[in-house]
Amino acid sequence: MTDAPVIDIARIPFSRYGSYLSICHDSANHQLAVHHVWRRFEDYAFTLSFSARGATPAWTASATPWALRIASDAGEARLYIKDDSSCVLESRGLDVRLSRADPGVYGVEESAGRFKIISQPQCTYAHVRVFHGKGKLDGPHLPLNKQSAMRRNHRSDLSVVCEDDRIVMQLDIANRERRARETPPLIERDLETVRREWEAFCSGMPEIPLERRPHALLAWYNLWSYFVRAT
Repeated sequence: MTDAPVIDIARIPFSRYGSYLSICHDSANHQLAVHHVWRRFEDYAFTLSFSARGATPAWTASATPWALRIASDAGEARLYIKDDSSCVLESRGLDVRLSRADPGVYGVEESAGRFKIISQPQCTYAHVRVFHGKGKLDGPHLPLNKQSAMRRNHRSDLSVVCEDDRIVMQLDIANRERRARETPPLIERDLETVRREWEAFCSGMPEIPLERRPHALLAWYNLWSYFVRAT
């Protein structure tokens, strides 16, 4: 088994070979920022924040190449990049809020636990499937303008609370509409797949002095996680 670097996601994005998604720690606002390379100006697409019983607990983030972990006195969560366009979050004890970055975004609940959030400025579709937990879109329907009776959907932020002290949800972002995921992720199997992928990539790293290996592993991780597939 290859030794794994510990990644400071306030400095190095958490991602995976081939994926368009990455996750950073926005330490100034104490939240996670979800980036997507299709997004113009490479800004973030969503933020993730955590709460417990209505309060915002202090938490820390740490990551290996295959899993990002959130730890707090109120609970814990872990995230991983499932494939090129989706990530999975599992929480135990922490409620989750997914907030949009754009003003021109609206969301709809297609059915129980299935949400679609559309960004008009970026022409992206985000599908959120809540497999365990209870999700609700926040935001009002506001008048289109002073002269119109039409109302515009501003429900764009998704709050998910624990059921039986647990949340399992999947976020998929694409530049075209897709069918929502119907089957729950096999979390342990997925994590093992990513770990083996990382170890296979590391097998090509040349021999280096032991004292330089931690820095070399971080550099190798940067190479591995920054590759994206041509579309």
